[in-house]
Amino acid sequence: MRLSLIFAASLLAAGVALAACSSGSPTLPGAQSAAPMGHQSGMHFQVVGLEPAASCPSEYVTCYSITPGKLFKDEWCVVPEGDSGCSTLSPGTWTWTVSKVTKAAKGKKKVPITTSVKPNPGNPTYNYVKALKTVKSTKGKVGYEFEIGACNSSSSCVGPGEVGIIVK
Repeated sequence: MRLSLIFAASLLAAGVALAACSSGSPTLPGAQSAAPMGHQSGMHFQVVGLEPAASCPSEYVTCYSITPGKLFKDEWCVVPEGDSGCSTLSPGTWTWTVSKVTKAAKGKKKVPITTSVKPNPGNPTYNYVKALKTVKSTKGKVGYEFEIGACNSSSSCVGPGEVGIIVK
């Protein structure tokens, strides 16, 4: 219990720090690029090799279509504004924050889907998402969501941004 309170407090503090860097609203400019959720010093997220789900609402940076019981993995990085892919990385040591997965419509905290980033710190990093085999299909719609963001060693931040999850 104490560990979860400490974790919750650290997520809240990270969220406040990331919110201080935020401005703007999410959009998807292309199939493999997640737009800036708010940035400092002309940086933005890139999601590499991910085709966005066809039914991804505009409030999400991107959406994942996952299969219960299978590990989903994609690559994220922070790059200078105007760059794409992860070949030109923004300098610094980037520490990523990822919230717990919640139900999209109700925000309930206890869901059978996990997410994590490794390496952390790292740029680029990989985001891992896994749903238990018992998770029911969301019938092509976003049923779950989580936030992801990153700050570097010089206090520049990108995000947080909401990621939608569609269960096949």
